[in-house]
Amino acid sequence: MLGDVTPVRLTALCGAAVLALCSFVSAPAASLPTSIAIQAERFFPESIDTDSNGTVYVGSAGRGGVWKIGVGDTAPKPFIRPGAARGRAIFGVKVDRAHRTIWACSNELDDSLPGLPSTKVGSTLGKFDLASGRPIASIDLPPHTFCNDIAVAGDGTAYASDSDGFRIFRVRPGSHTAETWLRPNLLSRFGKVDIDGLAIGRDGRLYFNTYEQGGLYRVRLTQGKPRSVERLSTSRKITNADGMRAAADGTLYMVEGSGALTRLEVRGTRVVMHEIGGMFDRPASLALTRSGIWVAETRIGDLFTTPVTVDGRPFMLRRVPFEPGQKGEGGQ
Repeated sequence: MLGDVTPVRLTALCGAAVLALCSFVSAPAASLPTSIAIQAERFFPESIDTDSNGTVYVGSAGRGGVWKIGVGDTAPKPFIRPGAARGRAIFGVKVDRAHRTIWACSNELDDSLPGLPSTKVGSTLGKFDLASGRPIASIDLPPHTFCNDIAVAGDGTAYASDSDGFRIFRVRPGSHTAETWLRPNLLSRFGKVDIDGLAIGRDGRLYFNTYEQGGLYRVRLTQGKPRSVERLSTSRKITNADGMRAAADGTLYMVEGSGALTRLEVRGTRVVMHEIGGMFDRPASLALTRSGIWVAETRIGDLFTTPVTVDGRPFMLRRVPFEPGQKGEGGQ
């Protein structure tokens, strides 16, 4: 990972203007996990993911765009510029390692982003080349959508959650159109199912959680189509469930806005929750590498205050090791 041996502090000019002052702080192996501090007003790193080399990709909900932090880099680099492919506030970010692409959920917030035109574009799902950040597709989503998270199947099919519309969209390989894959009628018996995090489990089924409701669900499939949805029971109450990720072996991990990072042990319709690494400051996302789990301390609630809360503290990405016997995936 970044700076495993010697503590280093770095300052960078990010983009044409001084967008952020970013520092990487590491500690000896026996001490605290590696941390990355992003000292930028309104950055709000809402979603993160990694590629097979261990590069971290960070979507900004407060400024737009996606940054990347490579292993051994001397500074974080702008990767997908704010406004690219009509993007606005970036929420879900998902790397498709097999097809060398990266997906990003974009939403139009009431408060315009610094430096971007105020033209309303609504919610979109962007697809970009992983090597260059070049836009491949900008996919319009229906009105009253809030695109929140993304999961990608082995064949490159992308699934995107809609927290406001209680549905999940699907984009097939090669398509530039999103279709409604999971409709609200399959969720009506569960109440307000504000779908947030998505991940595909080791059984090949799609799992999702809900932020305000605090639920965990699994979609039962027939020939690739959703047949029904089941709510799973959990070993403890879930509070503000957010980002989810699946490791290479299909093990599911999740963060909660209340502060927890959890490994989800699925036993039929029951899930045992194993907390990892203590409590974090209002995390919204996580990313898996070979040697540990990155957690983004997003403090996303501060973005939705009026005015936006700016307290001068950096936004932190923190890495914690896996539990003994657990494995991540390729990358540092």
